[in-house]
Amino acid sequence: MDFTYTELQPLKPVLRANWRRKRLVVISPSAAWGSLLSQDAAPNFDLMTYSFDGSEATELCTSLPGWKGHFSFVSEMWGESLHKLFPLIPPEYEVVQFLNSDIFISYADINKFFDYVDMFALDIAQPALSLNSFYSLPFTLKKTSIEVEPIPFVEGMMPCLSRAVIDELVRLDLWTISGWGVDQFLFQIIVDRLNLRPQAIVHAVTALHTKPVESSQMRFSNGMTADEERNQLGLACQRLFGG
Repeated sequence: MDFTYTELQPLKPVLRANWRRKRLVVISPSAAWGSLLSQDAAPNFDLMTYSFDGSEATELCTSLPGWKGHFSFVSEMWGESLHKLFPLIPPEYEVVQFLNSDIFISYADINKFFDYVDMFALDIAQPALSLNSFYSLPFTLKKTSIEVEPIPFVEGMMPCLSRAVIDELVRLDLWTISGWGVDQFLFQIIVDRLNLRPQAIVHAVTALHTKPVESSQMRFSNGMTADEERNQLGLACQRLFGG
């Protein structure tokens, strides 16, 4: 699939009195390698963990700085986990960073990332991927010449979403087990419906994707591959929203 795009002008900050929102990070630490969060600074955000096998929080979760609670459910893959997480996010959180367990990033960089997200009034954003990351989309790789850049869509493995976007995702109730297609189709539909600022990548902050994308090789319980799920969701979005 062709993901080339025309570069847009860099975004500028939106200066306002109450620019800092209440922040949350959601992760699922892996029993094999932990959380991959480098604890190099005190968090300026809260953190909640989840398990997708129905298990309760372990010390691996509760010992993380900023930890406030745990979600427990059963899901097959990342996309289904996000679908189950969205309605569970406590309403007081205004901006939420969802991190896949194979993303390596530091507390200091998450602090900095949230400051950029809030100062630039972003509703759908992500950190840039380091140049040594495993990646699928070239436009998600770090650039040194720009701080905050509009991009075609924020990748689903680490989306930072505002409360308005999360609520709209819950309302629309469209999802895939793999997560494929939610980022490519639904995020932009929500931007258009709610008249939000463009989806953006924060090049000033870098995360490392430590593993190759695995979901492309799988066939899920619905009988579809990730690519087939994405195509089906794209057709559903076209029927519902046009375009």
